[in-house]
Amino acid sequence: MASYVELFIDQGTTFRNTINLTDDNSNIPINVYGYSVSSQIRRSYYSSNITANITCTASNTSNGEITMSMTAANTANIKAGRYVFDVKTDRK
Repeated sequence: MASYVELFIDQGTTFRNTINLTDDNSNIPINVYGYSVSSQIRRSYYSSNITANITCTASNTSNGEITMSMTAANTANIKAGRYVFDVKTDRK
């Protein structure tokens, strides 16, 4: 199930955020070992254009911990405004 999370990224700065994936029913961490993780920023849910990619790594696979990051050079290229993002996991 999707969750709503607000991220604030200052233009031209290094961005780093950690999220934890848990089971909706039991709130137990989801083991993401063997999964690839990716994330994209877009202007809206309906936009086909990607504004930027967020680098994602499974930093603690057994606890469902995902670290999201962007370099200062990447965030400098994002115009000020509201955007949406997603985090996608796929089994390798």
